[in-house]
Amino acid sequence: TKIIPKYTMKHNLSLPYNKDIEPIIVYDPKNALDNKYIKGGVLPFFPNAKLIKIPYGGHGIAPHLLKMGVLKKYVISFINNKTPYYDRKLKIKSNIYFRNLGSECLKHNKLKWALNLAEISLGMLSSDLNAIKLKLKALKRLNKYQEVCEFAKYSIGLVPNNLDLRLYLIDAYIELNQFENAKNEIKYVTKSFGQKKNVLKRQKILNEKLILELEKLQNS
Repeated sequence: TKIIPKYTMKHNLSLPYNKDIEPIIVYDPKNALDNKYIKGGVLPFFPNAKLIKIPYGGHGIAPHLLKMGVLKKYVISFINNKTPYYDRKLKIKSNIYFRNLGSECLKHNKLKWALNLAEISLGMLSSDLNAIKLKLKALKRLNKYQEVCEFAKYSIGLVPNNLDLRLYLIDAYIELNQFENAKNEIKYVTKSFGQKKNVLKRQKILNEKLILELEKLQNS
C-alpha cells in the first residue's frame, strides 16, 4: 500500500488473444491462485495451450521440478518443441510435494496427517521454513505446546532471524504458563523486529494472563 501508489500501471490487464500458438504451461492446479489465473487469465487468450498439471507442486513449480530431477529435461523438451511428460512417481523425491500436501491436509483439519507430512518434508530438508511452520501449526492445533516450544527453539537455531518462529515460541510459553520466558522473548522480539501488531497482541494476552494469575493468588 505504500509502494503501489507511487507508480502508474502501464501493463495490459489481459494477454493478447492468440489461437495459433500452443504455449506449454506447467502449473499446480491445487494452488488456488495459480489455478484461477490459468483458467481466467491465460486459457481464454491461448485456447490451444498445452497444460501440464502437477498437483501440490506449489506456486514455484521450477524448484519442485528441480527436486524431482526433471527441470533440465522439461526445458530441453520445450526448446525442442516437445511437450514434457509428467512422471507422477518422481514427486516423492521433492520435499515441496509433501509440504504442500500437508498444508492441504491442515486446511481440512487432518492434523495428524499434516504433522506426518511436515515431518517427512523436514526429513528431506530440515531448513525448509514453510515445512517448519507447517509442523508448528499442526502441533499448535493439536495443543501439543511443549512440543511447539521445543521445536520452535530448535528451528530458531536453524533460521534465527524469522519473526514467525519466535511468535510460535511466545505462544507456547504463554500456554505453558512460562510467563517469564514469554516476557523475555517478547522483549527480545520487540528490540529486534520493532513493535509489530502481532507482538503487541501477544503482549496483551500475556498481560491478561498475568492479571488472572494475580487475582487467583489474591483469592486463595
